[in-house]
Amino acid sequence: EEAVKATGQQAVVLSHSLGCPTILYFFHKFVSEEWKAQHIHGWVALSSPWMGGANLVESYLGGWTLGLPSWLIPHDYVRPVQVNASSGVMISPHPKAFGSMPIVQTPSRNYTAADVPELVRIIGKSAWGNQTGALFDKLQGPYAELQSTPSKIQLHNWYSTGIKTGEAFIFDSDLHDGFDKAASKTLWGDGDGLVNLLSLKQVEDVWPKDPQTSTKVFPNCTHFGMLSDPRVLTALAEYLARDDGDRSQNVTTLLV
Repeated sequence: EEAVKATGQQAVVLSHSLGCPTILYFFHKFVSEEWKAQHIHGWVALSSPWMGGANLVESYLGGWTLGLPSWLIPHDYVRPVQVNASSGVMISPHPKAFGSMPIVQTPSRNYTAADVPELVRIIGKSAWGNQTGALFDKLQGPYAELQSTPSKIQLHNWYSTGIKTGEAFIFDSDLHDGFDKAASKTLWGDGDGLVNLLSLKQVEDVWPKDPQTSTKVFPNCTHFGMLSDPRVLTALAEYLARDDGDRSQNVTTLLV
């Protein structure tokens, strides 16, 4: 509000990764249609985990090494940070998107996205099991109801593909209290290296069709590479410089 007031220009909101579902919640729940019409020119969402990603489950079980080799980063080195971030619930795989696909496979049982709250409760304190499970109960249901373009918002959904992304994780032992192991095998699929393709494509494949919504795909770019890829920067510069009919697009850009 202060930036728009100071410049006299509507804002373009630029969000990346977790910033996208956060802004989606903000537009749907915190501001009115009048506020959006007054303050927001458009929203560019980069690499959004609209319905989560399977890699977050790996974080709960033993830590996600950001794709780096175990000799450089041990599997459990970053786990304390990852499991203590309550925002992880918002980017865990949602059962409405991932369905019956097994995400975790153990000798005695397979776990789907719907089983993730139970999974973290089994692991217990090492993954803040009860607290995290309660957050799943509180957040995942309401968040699924927000999967649509907010009214009065021009949404530009940009994401990348062509990077192998973990879809399922196979462990050689069953889960138990205090479990902390790296997967013995990872099954790979398409995505941006962090977010699975089916989550990235929710806007075009699942959301209600909206004339104010568009999608742009940048092949062979990683999740974090979207922030510096020349193709993305060029497209963003062209969008910000565009003349929309009778109104030149003079805007304030806000990064989330």
